Amino acid sequence: MDGNYAYMVFLAFLFNLFALIYTIRAARAQALAKDERDSEIPKIVRERPYLKNPVFLSYVLFASATLLLIFFLLFRFGSY
Repeated sequence: MDGNYAYMVFLAFLFNLFALIYTIRAARAQALAKDERDSEIPKIVRERPYLKNPVFLSYVLFASATLLLIFFLLFRFGSY
């Protein structure tokens, strides 16, 4: 396996591991909240609503990964 592909597979593995851990932590927090659906928003989230929003972060990460793949393929195989 070429070094670049091994590196990209390793990065994909790390990203998926991070996503799994983040999801488990979010699920635990949801379970601990029990029936408190309208709890107060924590101060740190109110100060940075976009940075602490997992949906927004997933869109940013997906766009970044897509651009990284596009540039990788562009520099690897050239244009047209």
